[in-house]
Amino acid sequence: MHYFSLSLRSAREFASRCICLAAVISSAFLATSAPTLAQLDIVARDLYTERTRNEGNLISFCLRPFGPIAAFEAELAEQIGKMLLTEVRTYTLNPRSFPVRPSIFDYYFGLTDDQMFIMMAQNCDVVLGIHLSAASPEWLRLSRPYISANVLGITRDPALKSLEDLGPNIRLGVHGQASGDAALVSYFNTQAKGTTPERVSFRSNQDLFAALSSDQVDAALIWEGALMAGTDGNPEGYYPMARLPFPVDPIGVSAAVRIEDRFLGVLIDEALNALDENGTLVEMGLRHKVLWSEAR
Repeated sequence: MHYFSLSLRSAREFASRCICLAAVISSAFLATSAPTLAQLDIVARDLYTERTRNEGNLISFCLRPFGPIAAFEAELAEQIGKMLLTEVRTYTLNPRSFPVRPSIFDYYFGLTDDQMFIMMAQNCDVVLGIHLSAASPEWLRLSRPYISANVLGITRDPALKSLEDLGPNIRLGVHGQASGDAALVSYFNTQAKGTTPERVSFRSNQDLFAALSSDQVDAALIWEGALMAGTDGNPEGYYPMARLPFPVDPIGVSAAVRIEDRFLGVLIDEALNALDENGTLVEMGLRHKVLWSEAR
């Protein structure tokens, strides 16, 4: 732990170049016994300069505000602290800080890159809840995923056992441009004309689940966390179809540190590996109703 403390003493904070910027930053966050980040103001990054940060043997985590993933991640921060034998501090973002109010149906954190930069500059070493994708900012180092959730074919009719059972009279709902949708379109293009179901695109996972639950569509291609959120963790009456006939990568949710903090990133990965090997991550995912036992 001596080396870990040295790493944290070399972690960053940012100082303002002018009194005006300092006032903006100090008013952007709430300091309470259960800290919640207030609405973030966008400030140009070139107004920041690095200065030494010294919090000793402590890691600070920024968390999303609500929903089953938020509860999972609040516990995960404590579990990581126990694995690394270090103190943990958490900050929960105010929902008003988001450009679009976050939904319990989604896995995206939802801040702009500039907001993320300011939040990490001011309040945290680690952000939990970053979707593992090539679109992540270059200045972030992402951990191995701690949530790995499947994209599933779901129906309310147990007679529809696979995607191949969905004929042209079936309506199949998708979250447009989300994980799996492009693969589905490519798959349909290989099938004989007039044999595939009607693809119905929705703007959000919440809208997609609402259409499935109200029988506006006969089946849906949806990630398991959205199904669990929509059913309050009890998806009775919803049936997973057989394995999709095309590959779809699972939804990966990761922890992020700044690229300069590689050593801290390595420690986070080691803690997550240990929590995966002892079964804690899956157990937490099922208990917090982010993952569906039927999809394991």
